[in-house]
Amino acid sequence: MLRQQKRGHLLFITSARQLQPEPGFAVATTVRAAATAMAISLSREAAPLGIQVNVLQPNYLYSEMYYPKSHFIESEEGRSEIAAKVPMGRLGQPEELGELAELLISGRSSFTTGQVINFTGGWP
Repeated sequence: MLRQQKRGHLLFITSARQLQPEPGFAVATTVRAAATAMAISLSREAAPLGIQVNVLQPNYLYSEMYYPKSHFIESEEGRSEIAAKVPMGRLGQPEELGELAELLISGRSSFTTGQVINFTGGWP
């Protein structure tokens, strides 16, 4: 369908974890890095068809699963832990990632393709 329309947007949300892999996460890190590489390759194939392909790579994005609010937002110890690792001094918010995703798929950045954007607050 995108091919017939000669326009469209594909946005992959992977992970910036491969920038500093941690022990115990080899498979997860590899799969996310592979998805990023696939998207970059696909962007070259899709560009002549008017289809944009980009990647958002978050890390240090707030979620209860990885960064529980009670520790990483409400406690000084948790906030200090994040501030020591993330130059922006805080966790990214899902809404912020959503706003960036919206820009990339809105058509307002129609010349942007094949880009990998780290949503990491300046980490690593």
